[in-house]
Amino acid sequence: MIRSALVLTIAATLALAARQVPPGMVRTVLIDNGTVLVTRLGYPNDLITVQATAGRLEILRASEKTTGERAAGTVEFVPRDVQHAYASVDTKPFELLSVAIK
Repeated sequence: MIRSALVLTIAATLALAARQVPPGMVRTVLIDNGTVLVTRLGYPNDLITVQATAGRLEILRASEKTTGERAAGTVEFVPRDVQHAYASVDTKPFELLSVAIK
Protein backbone atom coordinates (compact mmCIF):
# COMPACT_ATOMS: atom_id res chain seq x y z
CA MET A 1 0.00 0.00 0.00
CA ILE A 2 2.79 2.43 0.92
CA ARG A 3 4.69 1.46 -2.23
CA SER A 4 1.61 2.21 -4.40
CA ALA A 5 1.18 5.59 -2.73
CA LEU A 6 4.86 6.39 -3.31
CA VAL A 7 4.59 5.45 -7.00
CA LEU A 8 1.50 7.65 -7.39
CA THR A 9 3.23 10.55 -5.62
CA ILE A 10 6.29 10.25 -7.87
CA ALA A 11 4.09 10.05 -10.98
CA ALA A 12 2.14 13.14 -9.92
CA THR A 13 5.36 15.05 -9.21
CA LEU A 14 6.81 14.14 -12.61
CA ALA A 15 3.57 15.15 -14.35
CA LEU A 16 3.64 18.54 -12.60
CA ALA A 17 7.32 19.06 -13.42
CA ALA A 18 6.62 18.27 -17.08
CA ARG A 19 4.10 21.14 -17.18
CA GLN A 20 6.44 23.72 -15.61
CA VAL A 21 8.69 25.71 -17.91
CA PRO A 22 12.19 26.91 -17.02
CA PRO A 23 12.91 30.66 -17.24
CA GLY A 24 13.44 31.85 -20.81
CA MET A 25 11.58 28.93 -22.38
CA VAL A 26 8.21 29.70 -23.94
CA ARG A 27 5.53 27.02 -23.74
CA THR A 28 2.30 27.62 -25.64
CA VAL A 29 -0.58 25.18 -25.18
CA LEU A 30 -2.29 24.66 -28.53
CA ILE A 31 -4.78 21.94 -27.47
CA ASP A 32 -5.50 20.56 -23.99
CA ASN A 33 -8.50 18.28 -23.66
CA GLY A 34 -9.36 14.86 -22.27
CA THR A 35 -7.59 13.11 -25.13
CA VAL A 36 -4.46 15.10 -26.01
CA LEU A 37 -2.11 17.83 -24.88
CA VAL A 38 -0.38 19.65 -27.75
CA THR A 39 2.26 22.22 -26.90
CA ARG A 40 4.74 24.36 -28.76
CA LEU A 41 8.06 24.96 -27.01
CA GLY A 42 10.43 27.83 -27.71
CA TYR A 43 14.01 27.37 -26.52
CA PRO A 44 16.33 30.37 -26.12
CA ASN A 45 19.25 27.93 -25.87
CA ASP A 46 21.41 25.74 -28.04
CA LEU A 47 20.11 22.16 -28.05
CA ILE A 48 21.54 18.71 -28.29
CA THR A 49 19.04 16.13 -29.51
CA VAL A 50 19.50 12.42 -28.90
CA GLN A 51 17.48 9.88 -30.85
CA ALA A 52 16.25 7.47 -28.17
CA THR A 53 14.54 4.98 -30.50
CA ALA A 54 15.23 4.19 -34.14
CA GLY A 55 12.83 5.33 -36.83
CA ARG A 56 12.23 6.98 -40.15
CA LEU A 57 11.95 10.74 -39.59
CA GLU A 58 11.30 13.92 -41.47
CA ILE A 59 13.47 16.68 -40.04
CA LEU A 60 12.99 20.36 -40.77
CA ARG A 61 15.93 22.53 -39.76
CA ALA A 62 15.77 26.18 -40.81
CA SER A 63 14.72 25.86 -44.49
CA GLU A 64 16.29 22.40 -45.02
CA LYS A 65 14.04 19.32 -44.96
CA THR A 66 15.47 15.79 -44.88
CA THR A 67 13.83 12.38 -44.60
CA GLY A 68 15.56 9.18 -43.61
CA GLU A 69 16.27 6.42 -41.14
CA ARG A 70 17.86 7.47 -37.85
CA ALA A 71 19.43 4.99 -35.49
CA ALA A 72 18.93 5.09 -31.75
CA GLY A 73 21.78 7.08 -30.24
CA THR A 74 22.06 9.59 -33.10
CA VAL A 75 23.16 12.94 -31.64
CA GLU A 76 22.65 16.31 -33.30
CA PHE A 77 23.50 19.89 -32.30
CA VAL A 78 20.80 22.53 -32.97
CA PRO A 79 21.97 26.15 -32.55
CA ARG A 80 19.71 28.57 -30.68
CA ASP A 81 17.17 30.47 -32.76
CA VAL A 82 17.18 27.84 -35.52
CA GLN A 83 13.63 26.66 -36.14
CA HIS A 84 13.40 22.89 -36.19
CA ALA A 85 10.84 20.10 -36.17
CA TYR A 86 10.93 16.31 -36.07
CA ALA A 87 8.10 14.10 -37.35
CA SER A 88 7.74 10.35 -37.70
CA VAL A 89 7.14 9.14 -41.26
CA ASP A 90 7.23 5.56 -40.02
CA THR A 91 4.50 3.18 -38.90
CA LYS A 92 5.71 3.55 -35.32
CA PRO A 93 6.36 6.52 -33.02
CA PHE A 94 9.86 7.63 -32.04
CA GLU A 95 11.41 9.08 -28.91
CA LEU A 96 13.77 12.04 -28.92
CA LEU A 97 15.55 13.67 -26.00
CA SER A 98 16.29 17.40 -26.13
CA VAL A 99 19.02 18.77 -23.88
CA ALA A 100 19.04 22.58 -23.60
CA ILE A 101 22.47 24.08 -22.97
CA LYS A 102 22.11 26.98 -20.54
